[in-house]
Amino acid sequence: MKIPLLITSSVYVSSSLMEIKDSDRRIELTLAAIKEWIRIDPELEIVICDGSGFDYKPYVSRDFPNAKIECLNFINNTEMIKIHGKGYGEGENVNYGITNSELIKKGNYFAKCTSKYWVENYEECVKGFNSNFSCEKSYKIRTLNKYVQCQTIFYISEIEFYKKYFASCYMRVDDFNDYFLENVFGDVIRENKIKHITFKHQPLVYGLCGSSGDFYNTNLESLIGKLFRWIRYLFY
Repeated sequence: MKIPLLITSSVYVSSSLMEIKDSDRRIELTLAAIKEWIRIDPELEIVICDGSGFDYKPYVSRDFPNAKIECLNFINNTEMIKIHGKGYGEGENVNYGITNSELIKKGNYFAKCTSKYWVENYEECVKGFNSNFSCEKSYKIRTLNKYVQCQTIFYISEIEFYKKYFASCYMRVDDFNDYFLENVFGDVIRENKIKHITFKHQPLVYGLCGSSGDFYNTNLESLIGKLFRWIRYLFY
């Protein structure tokens, strides 16, 4: 199964909770991540959607002339982002991407990854996709089904499933009171009793976190972690 990748970007930031604010640096890091994605899968269809009105087309044409990349841009509601935080803009960004991308609209599914990150085992994650929604959950230590939040850096979704459950939930975000988009997604999953959405294979995510400025890489699971993943994948 080939699933297009939606990369969400904001070159010009509206949220105060961002460590990396320099626009040139944000462009540079996003292009570096795209380069990694193309290395992982040269045939990958990529949609980059920027919510600050920045157009990546000249950069993409220059750096990746043979890649399958669609560039979208629009202007987020900056006043609402100042009130709610960056998760609000992220939600707007995804909605705009899945509504306006020709690459995404021609199919039934999309993968989403925040700019500046890439997933080394993307193809393995796609093969283990459950056809509705697959994500990573942050669990309480050594519990099978008690999770704190759903990670939103990377996930894969059926388009209509996303529209039904997640398309409007970003409006609940309140970053300034520590209620992030990850918490909202987790609550939506619990409220709707959505099960069997844990990735079959652990996504190996790498990149630079725009909020903290720190390099991010996935901590590999222990043997017991792999066992817990398999049980959660089957039953929770």
